[in-house]
Amino acid sequence: MTATVRIDMVTDTTCPWSAIALFSLLRARSTLKDVQVQVHLQPLELHPALEAAGVERTPYLQQQMPFRSRTQPCWADIRLHGMAVGLDMGTDEPARLYNTLDAHRLLQWADLHGREVQLELAQKLILAYFSQGADISNHQVLADQAAAVGLSRTQALAYLAGQEDAQAVREAESFYRGMGIVTVPTFIFNHRQLLRGNQTPESFARALQHVAAASTTL
Repeated sequence: MTATVRIDMVTDTTCPWSAIALFSLLRARSTLKDVQVQVHLQPLELHPALEAAGVERTPYLQQQMPFRSRTQPCWADIRLHGMAVGLDMGTDEPARLYNTLDAHRLLQWADLHGREVQLELAQKLILAYFSQGADISNHQVLADQAAAVGLSRTQALAYLAGQEDAQAVREAESFYRGMGIVTVPTFIFNHRQLLRGNQTPESFARALQHVAAASTTL
């Protein structure tokens, strides 16, 4: 019997570990034949006060996290983690950090067209930002990525020009912060079990199998 596991992945578009974790999770999902995995992306802006134009990434993060250089792997190591799950994040860390509200809004809009469309768009946004250094706060860039997964570029631009779903994103972020979630990526399985941080595909697969087995005995 096939079991269904829902995963709410709390994430931010410019977080490298969230990017790697999504690719890792999707790789794990592809190996499971007896578990149907439904992935829902949920927003948590790490830097909501940033203006759309963004800031220089490294100085800003160093100011926000003074011990970052001691606790974070170098970009070459982060890139190796990405390549291990099929994600090439580019040889250099992105130069700028952008506000991600509109990227999260666009992901919510894409979800109306199907969960898989949302996941495809998330992967396009990851590649645009980390591999190409694209400004993912720019509406033209966002609409290009929407078009790349088969959505209407014109409709995407019209949606982004308004404020639709901005409040919904803020409310979702407030909800997850209220749960004590302040870091990404964080994974919630079937609204119950919580897993923090990037995992290998093997670890994700084991967790999914464990949750699936538990759900069939309830």
